[in-house]
Amino acid sequence: MAIRVTQHQLTQKMLTSMRERMAEQSKYNDQILQETRIFKPSDDPLGTSKLLGVDNKQRRLDEYKSTVTQAKSWMESTHQELDKTSGIWKRISELAKQANNGVRNQDDQETISRELDQLIQDLVEAANGKHNGEYVFGGSQTRSAAFQAEMSSDGQQITGVFYQGDSRVREVKTAESGRLKTSILGSNSSNPNQKGVFIDSNEDINLFSTAIELRNRTQSNNLIGAGEIGGIIDKIDAAAKNITSTQSRLGASIQSLELDRKAIQQQNADIDIYRRDITSIDRAELLIKLTEINNSYQAALASSVRLMQQGLLKFI
Repeated sequence: MAIRVTQHQLTQKMLTSMRERMAEQSKYNDQILQETRIFKPSDDPLGTSKLLGVDNKQRRLDEYKSTVTQAKSWMESTHQELDKTSGIWKRISELAKQANNGVRNQDDQETISRELDQLIQDLVEAANGKHNGEYVFGGSQTRSAAFQAEMSSDGQQITGVFYQGDSRVREVKTAESGRLKTSILGSNSSNPNQKGVFIDSNEDINLFSTAIELRNRTQSNNLIGAGEIGGIIDKIDAAAKNITSTQSRLGASIQSLELDRKAIQQQNADIDIYRRDITSIDRAELLIKLTEINNSYQAALASSVRLMQQGLLKFI
């Protein structure tokens, strides 16, 4: 039995074909403009699955990058405070050796004593160094000063310095290094398994008490004779080595973070390449398809015009 196709059915079929051609044309134009061929999962289910994996890895790398950036900034601030400490301690060492060689008169001795007073204050300031408002040498106690100075009755001199932080060393998880220590303890008095830079109970090092002892000796009425403070100088030398060792450890950690940063940078570059491989378009091929679609659309348009003309003639 023959199926009769009406004029209306032919027209609807032609319009549907034209709409499909227009949708294809819009799709390929968008791909060319956006330089990607995937806008929704149905465009390429396998490619979409790969992109989801890439996006997850990208998010992890972004977290690692943020961690590395913050940790590196913290450690660089710590290193600056250690540099200050090293400079202060070097001057204290020079004054100690000068005094040990024999002070010529009371004025010289008082001059050394006054400078030591200032250096001790500078030392406490460095020990309470901050990064973005947080104290870097207090372990996990970053909101309060790592060290508290005890003053003389007249408030003019520091007579003692006490640690107020804890023994928790900050660590971060990074992309390549796993876990990395990023903080330096001001004191290890509550945990001898760690290293302290200003106070280290394992090495019998206390920068503050040593500097205060030296200052007190220079304040005495009796002039210091040659070789009288050799014991203090030994303590100063041991503390200097500890500062240098701490600087080296911190420098190595900063270098490790820099390697992590470069590794993350390279992985990000690799991800960008992989993402482009998944979503890349062939511009020349798309232009050919657009030409074919446009020709098909024009042909459908011409056919629809003829159908409408035929229908109009029959109506007349």
